[in-house]
Parts: sequence; structure tokens; C-alpha cells
Amino acid sequence: MTTDNTVHYMERTRDYYAAYGYDKPYEWAHFDDIPFSPLKKKLAASTVSIVSTSMPAANTARNQRQLHIGDLRDPPTKLFTDGLGWDRDATHTDDLNSFFPAEQLRKRQLAGEIGELSDHFYCVPTRYSHRRTMQKDAPAILESCLDDGVDVALLVPL
Repeated sequence: MTTDNTVHYMERTRDYYAAYGYDKPYEWAHFDDIPFSPLKKKLAASTVSIVSTSMPAANTARNQRQLHIGDLRDPPTKLFTDGLGWDRDATHTDDLNSFFPAEQLRKRQLAGEIGELSDHFYCVPTRYSHRRTMQKDAPAILESCLDDGVDVALLVPL
């Protein structure tokens, strides 16, 4: 017997908003044209950063809900996920490395598989606002990544 463990998150999100009486179905961010850019240097010579949808602390997650730029040289030992939307039946967030792989990236750096870790990492709140993401958060992350010489940003949504 085959068990279907698929998480139907797009359907669940639309149903969730419909249940609250929203007339327009939830629309996921999408782009008709996505530019592809191959790496300009080998991964072993690239600077890597992390972008997560988890938040740095419970009070930040609840009260501020804004972009957080943290120090990847001294990564957090815990990130706040309890108030965020993720499938608690399919997974958990007890293992920080499963959704914030700073320790694994450091090991890959020591093994020579990646060049450097960026000075900074990024926590982007799940605001469900395409406009805010496109006009405020993404440009701020890009500017910081360019300042840090980041070649690869590992996107790890929760």
C-alpha cells in the first residue's frame, strides 16, 4: 500500500484565506520570466549566505516582524518558529540545522567545498506581501549581499 505524504500547502493556504471570507483567492508569488544566471566562479571559491523565513527571537517574531540581518560569523543557536506557519504534522523545528544550515556550511567550507561564509545571514518574515518583499526586503538583502561579496544565497523557507 502506498501512502501519500504530500503536503498540499498551496491548496491549504487558499482554503485558509477563503474560510476567513477573502473574496480573492490567495495568489502565490510567481514570475513569467525568471532569469537564470550561472555561477560566475566555482562553488569552492564562492561566498555563501543564508536567507531564512524563521526569526531570530520570539519577541522579534511577534512584535517587529521585519527583516533581520544577523552575524553569520556567530550564528544563532536557536531561531523562533513557533508563531510561523509550517506543517507541524510533517516535520518539526527542533533541529536548527534542518532549516538554518550554518554548521553544515561551515563544515563544507573547512572541507574546501565552498569558499567563504558571508558575514551576514537574513531572516525575512513571512508577511504575505509581495509588494513589501519586492520593494523593501529583497533590495535590502541584495545590497547587504553585494557589500559582503556574496556569490550564492541559500534560500531556506520554513
